[in-house]
Amino acid sequence: MLGKLFDVAVIGTELAGLVAGALLVKRGFQVAVIDVENERQQVKRQGYTLKPFPGLFFGFGQNQVFNDIFVELGIPFLEKKRFQLAQPAYQIALPEARIDILQGREEWTHLLNLTFGADAGALTNLLNEADRYSSQVRSLLTKEVVYPAYSFMERYRLNRTSGNMGADFKERSRTSFDEFMDSFGLSAEARAFIEAQFYFLAPTYPDDPSLFFASLVLSALNKGIYSVEGGLRILEDICKERISSYRGQLQRAGEIEEIDFARVNEIKLAGIKEPVRCKKILVCNNIEEFFSRHSPKTLRGSYKERFEEPPHRRHLFTLYVGVKDEVIPVGMNENVILLTDTQKPATEPDNLAFASLSPLDSPDYAPPGKRLIAISTLVLPESGELNAIETRSLSDRMVAQLRELIPFLDEFTDFVAFEESFALYQASRRTPATPPISLEDKYGIACLPNRTPHKDVYYAGKATLPGMGMEGEGISAVMVTNLLAKALAK
Repeated sequence: MLGKLFDVAVIGTELAGLVAGALLVKRGFQVAVIDVENERQQVKRQGYTLKPFPGLFFGFGQNQVFNDIFVELGIPFLEKKRFQLAQPAYQIALPEARIDILQGREEWTHLLNLTFGADAGALTNLLNEADRYSSQVRSLLTKEVVYPAYSFMERYRLNRTSGNMGADFKERSRTSFDEFMDSFGLSAEARAFIEAQFYFLAPTYPDDPSLFFASLVLSALNKGIYSVEGGLRILEDICKERISSYRGQLQRAGEIEEIDFARVNEIKLAGIKEPVRCKKILVCNNIEEFFSRHSPKTLRGSYKERFEEPPHRRHLFTLYVGVKDEVIPVGMNENVILLTDTQKPATEPDNLAFASLSPLDSPDYAPPGKRLIAISTLVLPESGELNAIETRSLSDRMVAQLRELIPFLDEFTDFVAFEESFALYQASRRTPATPPISLEDKYGIACLPNRTPHKDVYYAGKATLPGMGMEGEGISAVMVTNLLAKALAK
């Protein structure tokens, strides 16, 4: 790296940043990726690594964003074979039954008829409408449209695209998800069934999301939820390999000591004598912390307000449990929604939890023959933040739910990580990954533009399209790649 001037320095190794880095290198730009070790949120215990799970994998199917990314990067067919459509996508454990959520439309209709009877028709219509609105919003997120739009040409393209969608599109852009749900007259059980999946697929959400945001999430029930052989690390490694093969550079550092913003930006790394010199900076981890440390004057006005959490926003708390693999019941999916009482709203306290298993034979999470369970719930703290006493009481209730799901759990448990889970919760609260979606946002789909108030700093990551999983990160990566390519070509 000595003496070299890069077009773009990517700070962090989140998925969106790695994808954007690989795309930029493939297009002929000089890219350096900086892996900052002190920003990782993880804890080691008894050979396990406690860290956030990748969650579900969206968007590897036909006409999905990652399919286009793979084509542009020249990912061979054998690598694509590692991404398999998950069947079932996930499970819902109700008090009286465990339901496999299948991805085909015919299977879905059959499942709804068997399970809900009189509500089946309304549920099918609801999901069909969600798919229809989702396809309309997706057409906004193309290479021609940048959202939010700033320049004259960007506003022109956005208005032209949305105008062509007609009055129905504009009317629905002002409809809340609750209003949309009310229009179908569902029973309490059927409504809880749908709402539980929305909360599970998009744990980062506003209390009153727009219909379009909700439809983007719910349409994934029938579109491209994938399991990845080896977990998320496989996809990250593919992107890193592409960056290296196209002569990009990967640099690991303990921390970033200082950034000197000038005509040529210099990033000074701990323990490395020569700084990384670059024209543009792409941040893919915590953007607020980046500006707070390196350019505090930039965080002002409406941009800073994007990070201010509204009152009464639920917090996601995750408890980690290490178990022996043989205790996992046959047929249990790696992702299970636990709904305790279908007659109550999904957000009632103690009524909803999400249990996820670490991928089989994944040393990134658990030693051989072991699995890590992450059981999560959404909770509204009484006073700003959860404290240690509250999280212990909450954890005890979550373990009780887990015992209902997995027989003989206690005999095969290595540990329940009460203290470590609380520490990871505190760390996540110090560095929020996703600011709230602004309800004033016309379409309710983007809470942070790829561009930032600093002309040389861009962002790609989970905060652009929260709740859309990997597909949102893929869209964010494609958008910022096009913005950077355009800026560097001037």
